[in-house]
Amino acid sequence: MAFGDLFDGYCVLHAPFATAHRRPQFERELLRIGVTRFQIVEARRVPPDEPDAAPFKSPAELSLLDAFASAIRLARDSGWGSVAIFEDDVIFRRRFTRRWAQVEDAVRNTPWDVLTLHRWSWKDQITIERLLARTSLVPIRWTLCAHALVIRAQGYDKVLLALTECREAGRPADFFVGRLTRSGGVLLATSHNLAGQTSHLGGSTIQGGETKRRRLRYDFLTRFGSYRSRLEFWAVRAGRGVLRFSRGLTGRAQR
Repeated sequence: MAFGDLFDGYCVLHAPFATAHRRPQFERELLRIGVTRFQIVEARRVPPDEPDAAPFKSPAELSLLDAFASAIRLARDSGWGSVAIFEDDVIFRRRFTRRWAQVEDAVRNTPWDVLTLHRWSWKDQITIERLLARTSLVPIRWTLCAHALVIRAQGYDKVLLALTECREAGRPADFFVGRLTRSGGVLLATSHNLAGQTSHLGGSTIQGGETKRRRLRYDFLTRFGSYRSRLEFWAVRAGRGVLRFSRGLTGRAQR
């Protein structure tokens, strides 16, 4: 079964007041992986002086959190047994369909509350994938990004409670996963990062900060937050070391 037919609902969190230019992009991306029906959940513009925004670093964090909660309430009120939720800067692996086919049976038959198509444990713990391994499901307790999630009906209230706790604490929506797993919720991830972001490692969904392609900057890493093999990891590390060394030489020469 195609990814676009497997779940009851599909939602995109979109902020037309800030990121209207992203709509053609996410429509193309969703169509590419077989999602032809989806609901757009519009984020609201949060004024900087709104009292509820005070605990947050930016009003954009509250805007995204509230949109996330709205998408889950939509799924619950619609009676959907599952919902896939994407932020509007989402992108998918080039071989997404093949990778998804490897894990689809496990997704159907394994108990979980939330499934993420992306895992990034911490800023200095970027996922290193196994190049030749099939995509599988792995249990995790934490991820820094929540731009491509699937939630089953039994997880709706658990996630809403975790989001409420984040709202009260002034934490971004991404932090709900830690609260979810601490309270007994089951969080699984695909072993390969199947989804990334145009603004990964450098921008906000609501603020519209796309990552720009830069010379000598590794584009797959910045967009998908993972290395495709250990060889790739060491190659990137070596390249960065050479770059730092050359900059050091240039700096000394200019003194």
